[in-house]
Amino acid sequence: MMFKRFLVLLLMLSSSLVLVCNRTYAEQPVKKVLLIYDTKTEIGSANDRVFALKNLLYHFNVQVFPIHESQVTKQDLLNNEYIFVLNNSDYLNPKLYMQLKQVKTTICYIGLGLKEFSKNLNIPIVTKGVKYDFTDIVYNNGLEINDFKQSFSGLSYYYPIKNIEVQSKDVKVYAGVSNGTEFNPVIMQYSNTWIVSILDFYDDLFLIFADILNEIFEQQLVQNNNIFIRIEDVHPFRDQQKLREIANYLYLQKVPFMVSLIPAYNNKNTNKLTHIQDIDGFANTIKYMIDKGASIVMHGYTHAGYGEVTGEGFEFWDGINNTVITNVNEAEYIENRIYLGVKTCVDNEIYPLAFEPPHYAMSTSGFLQVSQYFSTYCGQVQVSDTNFTTVTFPYVLNNTDSYKTVLPENLGYINGLKSEAVSRIKDKYSSISRVRGYSAGLFYHPNIDIKYLKEIINFFKQQNVNFYDLKQHENWVSSRDIKIESINGVITVNSSLNSNNISKYFGYVNVLLVIILFITLLVLVIVLLRFRQKNKLRFLKEIEDEAKTN
Repeated sequence: MMFKRFLVLLLMLSSSLVLVCNRTYAEQPVKKVLLIYDTKTEIGSANDRVFALKNLLYHFNVQVFPIHESQVTKQDLLNNEYIFVLNNSDYLNPKLYMQLKQVKTTICYIGLGLKEFSKNLNIPIVTKGVKYDFTDIVYNNGLEINDFKQSFSGLSYYYPIKNIEVQSKDVKVYAGVSNGTEFNPVIMQYSNTWIVSILDFYDDLFLIFADILNEIFEQQLVQNNNIFIRIEDVHPFRDQQKLREIANYLYLQKVPFMVSLIPAYNNKNTNKLTHIQDIDGFANTIKYMIDKGASIVMHGYTHAGYGEVTGEGFEFWDGINNTVITNVNEAEYIENRIYLGVKTCVDNEIYPLAFEPPHYAMSTSGFLQVSQYFSTYCGQVQVSDTNFTTVTFPYVLNNTDSYKTVLPENLGYINGLKSEAVSRIKDKYSSISRVRGYSAGLFYHPNIDIKYLKEIINFFKQQNVNFYDLKQHENWVSSRDIKIESINGVITVNSSLNSNNISKYFGYVNVLLVIILFITLLVLVIVLLRFRQKNKLRFLKEIEDEAKTN
C-alpha cells in the first residue's frame, strides 16, 4: 500500500515538472501612458514620430494613448501613470502647461519648446541658443553624471544641439554631449519631470534615450538580451546546396536561426510564378533547414510587384512612385497576398511563424492590417505614408496595439562590401548592446560567401550572447481557414486544406525533457521494485529465523 501511494505521488510530481517546463512568467501590471503631441511630424520630415515613439514604449509593458495637445483634459492626465509630451513644433497650448503643473505623476518632456516649458513649470534650466562643436556622447549607464570627463561613452555626436545651462543641483543630469572641454546636458530629471532636449531616431543619442526609459519606468527586471540571425530572400531558385551548407554550419554551432522565405518567384519578363513545389527538392531543403534549427518568416508572397523581379521589387508599396499602393484596393490586395503565401507554405508542409514585408515597405494601415494575420513581425517599421522611410528599435516590442511581438532588425546585413559590412555590424552591436534588455538582429543573403557569416557568428559567440529561437516563443498565424501556432518549440497547424488536422511538432527540447523524465522515472521504479523485493526477502527471512527459534 505504501509503495502504491509513493508511485502515485511520483507520477503527480512528474506531471508537475512538465507543467513547470512550459510555464511563462506572469506579466507585470500594465502601465498607462498618455502621449501628448502637437504635430506628428517635424518640419521638413515625413516621419510619423508619434507612431515611432509609441511603438518604442511598448517594450515596457504599457498601454499608450496618443492625443493631440488641444484635446487633453484634466481627466486624461489623472487616468494615466506616465505622461509623455512630444513637441515637434516649438509651441504648446499654454493651457497644457497649467494642467501639467498640477499633476504629480511622472512627466517626460521631449523635443522643442523647452524654454517655455521650463519657464512655465518652474524648472531651473535655461536655454542659450544652439551649439555646433560637440563630438562625443556622455553617459554613465543610467547613473547621474557628476563629472562628465569620467563618463565618456565612446559614442559620437556631430549635430547641432540646443545649449542648456542647469541652474540648480536639484536637476540631475543623466546624459549629454561634449567637445572635450565643454559639456551640454541632454537628458535631465527634476522632481517628477524628465527632460529630453532632442530625440532623433537615427543616432546614438536615441539609444541612450531607449536605455534611460528603464529609469523613467523604474524597470527592475529587464528582458534577456537576444540576437537573431536571418537567412534572407530564400526563394525557389536559391542554391539548395548552399542553403544546406548554411543550415549544417549553424546547427553545429548550436545557433537557431530564421529563414526569410519567399513562397513564389516572379519572372519579371513573363510574370510567371514559380512556387516552392515547382523546383525539385526545394521544399525538402527548407524542411532540412527547419530540422537544423530554422524557423520560417514569410517574406511576402513574391517579394515583387507586377513586372518586378523577386528579391528586388516591392510588393506592398509602390516603389516606382514612392507611395502607398493606389492601383488596387490595398486591404483586399494585402489579405489575398498573405493568404496565397501562407497557403503555398502549408501546402508544402512548411509553417511560417512571423512576417517580414519586402524591404520593410508597407503603409501604416497595411502594417496594422497584417497584424490580423501574424502575431509576430520581424524587421524595421515604416513610419510614413508619403515616403519610404523606416525606423528600428533596440529591443523587442511586446503586446503593441497591433502585433504581439515586434522583433527589430537593427544591425544591418552583409552586402557586397563584405568586410566593411561585417565591421559595421560589429560597431552597431557595440552601440546597441549598451541598452539594457537589448535585442538585435541581422540578415545574411545565402549567395554571399559563408566565411563572412562564420566571422559574425564567431564574434557573437565571443560576446556570449543568447541566440533568439523564434519557434520557442508564442506565435500565431491566422489566414482564412489556416491557423498556425507555436510555443515552446511545438508548432500546431489546423487547416481545412487537409481533411485531418495537421500537427507538426518541432519540440526538440520538450522531447528531450520527456525522455530524461521517462528514464528517471524508470530508474526510480526499478529501484523501488528492488527495494520492495529486498524488504520482502528480509521479511521472509525474519519469519524463517523466528520459526527456527521456536
